[in-house]
Formats: sequence, structure tokens, C-alpha cells
Amino acid sequence: MFNFFFIGFSKYQDRLLEESYMKNGFTTKIVGGGNTKITNNMERKLVTIRTIGDIQPISFLNKETGEMEVASAIERASIDGWNVVVKKNEFQVGDYCVYFEIDSLIPVKPWNEFLLKGKPDNGKPIRLKTIKLCGQISQGLIMPLSILADYGFIVDALKEDGLDYSKVIGVEKYEPPEDNSGGNFGNSGHKKGNFPAFIPKTDQERIQNTPAILKSPLKYEVTEKGEGSSITQYFYNGVVGVCSRNQEIKRPEGDLIESKFWQGAINSGIVDFLERKKLNIAIQGELVGPGVQGNIYKLNELEVYVYDIYLIDELRYLTAKERIELLHGEPIKHVPIIHEEFVCPENIEDVLAMAEGKTVIGNNPNQEREGLVFKCVDMPHISWKAINNNYLLKQK
Repeated sequence: MFNFFFIGFSKYQDRLLEESYMKNGFTTKIVGGGNTKITNNMERKLVTIRTIGDIQPISFLNKETGEMEVASAIERASIDGWNVVVKKNEFQVGDYCVYFEIDSLIPVKPWNEFLLKGKPDNGKPIRLKTIKLCGQISQGLIMPLSILADYGFIVDALKEDGLDYSKVIGVEKYEPPEDNSGGNFGNSGHKKGNFPAFIPKTDQERIQNTPAILKSPLKYEVTEKGEGSSITQYFYNGVVGVCSRNQEIKRPEGDLIESKFWQGAINSGIVDFLERKKLNIAIQGELVGPGVQGNIYKLNELEVYVYDIYLIDELRYLTAKERIELLHGEPIKHVPIIHEEFVCPENIEDVLAMAEGKTVIGNNPNQEREGLVFKCVDMPHISWKAINNNYLLKQK
């Protein structure tokens, strides 16, 4: 049916990708034919030791005078692709620091009480969000290495090591609460088992953590990133299954479908497709609609937008061309494709600007899209995402 193939990297691409990916929790493996396969081997690192790459003054428009001014108490520090507002003269270029990514839930400690902004400590952790100060977007928190002394570390021995210090400090990842209106999400009383070990979970690193990859002249399929819940539907050795991000959901019996995941998979024609084709594959996508993340797309029913198809027996993802070919003529919806073959600019700011815009999913044209996903045309295991900062700034 398909001409499945891999294309190896050049030595130049190998070096850039390996440096960028291994620094951020990826490993490289040599697979058949000497090709490089890159896999994500851990959860998102929320707290890491990083190096201050640049510091710049912050200019802003004084609304009273109508003139541009330079902020006197704060400045912008850059870490890889992240920009963070810091107190002036607290850090210098080349300094090691502790960097907390956005979506971190940080327990209140004496070293971070300033984040309470004068409010009493209610015992809840502090959530880091994308904010704007004096017109400058700030994402995350930068603290001096000295805070790690409170956790038993010898500060003078610390350096950028690629480790995640989340558990040491007690930091957890913020997860939006599930919207259980209009049906059961499938987590309570509907669990069949853990997520299948023979299918990789979907996830992309943010471009701010892997900026070196922009120096490689790869061609990408660029798609809109949907805001919903990750869903995996599979056929394997005669069995059809549906999974949320972390677990497999029991198949409903009879006409009563309580699980939103199964309802979305059935509505989208994916269950029927799997049963007809009988291919050992996993179809991965975004579940959207009523009761999912506030139904920001104003859909009337649950739908699944496909973004990946995994060949279980061959241990690889279909290329963009193969994926579209397999779904051709089917009623299954695919995430909106912005570019089929795109060479990215080397400037991360240009990539983040690309991510801005309105969604083309559903019936809410004024909704900011979450962002874009960049997937290598010939090597789909190489992928990353750029999140729309305007979308992040509007998050509650």
C-alpha cells in the first residue's frame, strides 16, 4: 500500500539535533540502515539549571507622556528561547541560574514569597503563567543557584547538567481541571488498564527549549495545535481500543456511551475505520467538543482531529504524505495543515510570531489558536511546537 522509508540525517543535522534534543531529555538511537531515531525519554522538565544567554533593557511606552522609556528596576533575561523579566543587575550574562518553566506549581517558601504579591499564604502552590510586564512578555521564573542550598546542594559545585530538580523542590505541573459537563470523561469506573506499552505517547517539546534545531534546514509539515484532550485509538491483533493520555478506556456495552473518548472516536468514524482496515496502527489526535476544555471551538458534538498515525509492528510513525494518503476519502478529520513543506526561519521570534493567529477549527473564528506543531516531513519522530503567546496571556 505504501512505500515506507526513512531518510538519514547529514552529519551536520545529526550534531545539531543531538545537542539540542539530548540537552532537553531526549536520547538518540541508531535504527535499521544507520538512521538516527530520537525519542523523548522523560516527562517535561520544569526546573533546570540553565545559563543566562543575554540580558537586555526593557523599553515601554509611558501612557502619561506618550514617550518611550527604559524600565529602571527590571530587565529581560534570555535562556535558550525563553524571555524572563528579572530584577535589574541581579544576573549577568553567563551566570548559572535555576529556571522554572511556565505551568510550574511551586510550593511557597521564604525565597519565593515575593510571588504572593502581598497576599497571605493560603497553603496553595504558586502557578507560573505567561505574563506581560512593561510590554515585555515574561515566561517562567529565574532564581539564583543559592536557593538550592536549602535543599542540601553545594552551590559552588552546581552547573548546567540537564537534570530536573522538580521533585527536589516539590514542583508539580499544572493540569487544567477536567470539564465533566455533558458526560463522563472516562476516568472514573471506566478504566480498562494503563496506556498500552506498545504505543508511544504523543508530546512535543517547546521550541524555546530546542532553539538549535532551527539551524537545521529540515522541511516541516506545519499544523494547528488543537486545545482539547489527547486521544489514542488503535487496532492491534484484532482488538480495537481507545485511550486517554494515561490510560485505556473500557469499550462501552450496548447503546449507552458514557465515555467522551469512545463517543468522540465513534462520532469521528475512527472506530469504524479501524474495524474495516484491520491494520495494526494507532491513530492519535485531539478530542474536542462539548465538555472538553470549555469547548472553545463551540462544537455541537465531540470530534477527533487526527495528527499522527503509528505503525505498531514497524515501530514508527507514518510520514505526513503517508498519513494523508491512508486517510484519503475517509470522513475522518485531520488537524488543519498550514504548510505541507516548510523551511523554518532561524530566528525563534519569527517562529513564535508564526504561531499567533486565530483558529480554523470549529465555529469560533475569534478564538486564538493554541499554537502550531512542526513535524519533519520525512522523519515524523522529529517534532516540536510553538505556542501562541496571545493564547497564553489570556489563560485564566
